[in-house]
Amino acid sequence: MEQSKLISLIEACVNVGLGFFVSLGVWFLIIVPLWHLDVSPIESLGITCVFTVFAIIRSYAVRRFFATKIHKMAIAMTKTIDC
Repeated sequence: MEQSKLISLIEACVNVGLGFFVSLGVWFLIIVPLWHLDVSPIESLGITCVFTVFAIIRSYAVRRFFATKIHKMAIAMTKTIDC
């Protein structure tokens, strides 16, 4: 069964949303102290938000690719096997 575009978007948002909190923690607890970066918490949040938006777009595009292309390939393979 093919996944709808809305479900793909919801899945991408949930997946990346969880990743947002992980990356925010990594940014504040590891990256900033390790490299002695001088950024404010608001700047850090902004940087993380930019990467999060692009991660949602990427995740959605990959999900849609697999939902359409791989689904079509699987159907073609089953037709070949049935012959």
